[in-house]
Amino acid sequence: GRYRLVIELEPTHAGARDALERLVRGDSHREMIAAILEQIYEVTGEVEPLVKVLELRLEGMADPPGRRGLLMRISQLREEGLDDLEGGFEACARALKEDPADLEVQRELDRLAAVLEDLPRLIAVYEERLKDIFDATLSRALHLKVATLLEEVIGDDEGAGSHYRSALDYEGDDLEPLRALDRILLRQENWSDLLDVLDRELGALADPAEQADVYNRIGEIRIDVNGDLDGAFEAFREALEREPGMERALSAMERLLQEETFKVPVLEVLEPIYEADADHAKLVELLEIRLTTLSDPMDQTALLERIATLYETELGEPILAFDALGRALTEDPASEPVLQQLERLAEEGGRYEELVALADGVLLGGDLSPNAIRVLGLKAAAWNGEKLNDIERAQGCLKKVLEVDPDCRRALEELEKIFRASFEMKE
Repeated sequence: GRYRLVIELEPTHAGARDALERLVRGDSHREMIAAILEQIYEVTGEVEPLVKVLELRLEGMADPPGRRGLLMRISQLREEGLDDLEGGFEACARALKEDPADLEVQRELDRLAAVLEDLPRLIAVYEERLKDIFDATLSRALHLKVATLLEEVIGDDEGAGSHYRSALDYEGDDLEPLRALDRILLRQENWSDLLDVLDRELGALADPAEQADVYNRIGEIRIDVNGDLDGAFEAFREALEREPGMERALSAMERLLQEETFKVPVLEVLEPIYEADADHAKLVELLEIRLTTLSDPMDQTALLERIATLYETELGEPILAFDALGRALTEDPASEPVLQQLERLAEEGGRYEELVALADGVLLGGDLSPNAIRVLGLKAAAWNGEKLNDIERAQGCLKKVLEVDPDCRRALEELEKIFRASFEMKE
């Protein structure tokens, strides 16, 4: 007590100060003596003795917040009063041990490491602290912090990846570390692990557009890297279910059309998309491909009729519609709807020459049923006689009908009309 009184009266009293400096090394009344010496050194501006006495105070202090405060003060004194950046960093690192969650301590530690240009040392401090932390939220945050430093500053993708994976252990499918791993694995071209990460990203995403993008990336890796066409198809299909207009997925699906086994399943995905989008030109392209997958003439005819309708009504291409119906006629020469549509287009476009040439080609070039010959032959005879005034070709068509059906009443009646008209002309 008397030393305190002396110091209060004369802070620089040498005898009292020497006595206090000897007494503070003992265990008796250390905290009180240290507090007195602290006041002395603050008055005299002596930084190094002040740091030492603060360290002595630490030895008897058990309260973590109090210890943290003293260590941060020591750090500041070492940096600003002693120009000892190393000592300041070490004191700050000790403060972090008292409370690893303290953001102020973290910021100060980060700043000192940057000034010292020693980020590996900073990372080592955080990694050491992580060994003693059992709080999931704090562990995740520090793992992410270390991972970010390793990835973005140090350029250590391997080390960063390890910490990002550790962060996932605490929060499950958390987008932040998943996307970071995504970046790293893409740079490393580690396709197998990247596919696993992308699958986990899907579970963490709620936005369909973002899901579609991830599915598309999965598809690209499966097809371009692994040659897994089945897996790629499924991924692109999932992408288009969520984002039908995604150009990359559409283009990838169209490339799969070159594979025979994928034509039908790809068409099942793409046709409704282009139809809903009113992209009739693209839809016709797909229907032409679908046509190559059909073997039944009736199915082929129906599809060609649909193509013709799209050409005429949606694309304004009556000539291409006529050509499509012409192909339909070769598949089903007795189809009344096809014949009617061909006749209408020939009338509107002045294309009866082409129509009768088409009919002649079908009549002469195929293994037709008697009914097909009868139906088409009668039509062709009427077109030749009534529209082109070609009596000779009309007769030929009618005779072709009578070859398969000698009792065809209509053919006989038409021939009789021709003969009667010819006879009357001669008279």
